Amino acid sequence: MLNIYMTKVKKKFGTDEKAFIDVLTTRSFGQIAEIANQYEKISKNTLAAAIESEMGGDFGKGLTTIIKFSRDPAAYWAEELKDTMKGMGTDDDRLLRIMVTRAEIDLKSIRDVFGDRFGKGKTLLDWIKSDTTGDFEDILVALCLGNDQV
Repeated sequence: MLNIYMTKVKKKFGTDEKAFIDVLTTRSFGQIAEIANQYEKISKNTLAAAIESEMGGDFGKGLTTIIKFSRDPAAYWAEELKDTMKGMGTDDDRLLRIMVTRAEIDLKSIRDVFGDRFGKGKTLLDWIKSDTTGDFEDILVALCLGNDQV
């Protein structure tokens, strides 16, 4: 079945957006990750890069988001958290939304990935402390530490 979809996607690449929608919205994240892995072997390019080059805008971003999440959910959320705090200013609403929604699910894994891949020598907790203040900082720190609090 994987070969059928890969052939369908590859042959119609850039012209049959319905094939991408069909495959990326009806398969499990594990299947999508494997499709992306197989695509790399077949084409010597990532599926996300191919989509970005062929389909722009929100549609392309939506499809690449599905692929990124399917391959490594913790890395996806770590990158999202980094994006909320990079540069001038912090996107407080987005930062809080991510922290709250991931707190009881996989925030510990996200913290680990964040420090390893995006922290630049700082942990997620360090980033939060340097980008926020007051009660807002206290809430985010408590969420970040979760059950690891003393």
